[in-house]
Amino acid sequence: MKGKGLDERQRQAAARTGAVSFYVMFILCAAVILIKLAGKGRLEDASGETVILIAGGIVYLAGCIKSGIWTRNGGGMTVWQMVLGSIVCSGLFSVLFAYIIVQKAGENAVVAKYVAIFFVGAAILCFICLYALEKAVEMRKRKQEEKYFE
Repeated sequence: MKGKGLDERQRQAAARTGAVSFYVMFILCAAVILIKLAGKGRLEDASGETVILIAGGIVYLAGCIKSGIWTRNGGGMTVWQMVLGSIVCSGLFSVLFAYIIVQKAGENAVVAKYVAIFFVGAAILCFICLYALEKAVEMRKRKQEEKYFE
């Protein structure tokens, strides 16, 4: 007679399904926010989705940090990976920012200066966040290793 509960394979399958579901919800929520902001440009119109996106992101990051997980391969990010990630991320959001400004201000609006400032600021902020998260994971890993070493 089978025992109650899931076996190890079923638990892993459920965890994978949950992770994929979270990623889908997270991406769709971000897409809805961007579509609403591009349309009307008012954050109030996307406040519910924004709260859900931020809360889900915080819970996910907190869980990863608590578990000592930051990358899929279990290692850390190099400084160059952080720089590249920051540039790509800020570049994508800068393009969106420029599009929204042009939509609101008109095609004759001069946006290059503001988009450049936004790009640099976002890249710096993104790098600082990645670096801080990397250090938090390293500290958590050290604590876990010390705990299991004793």
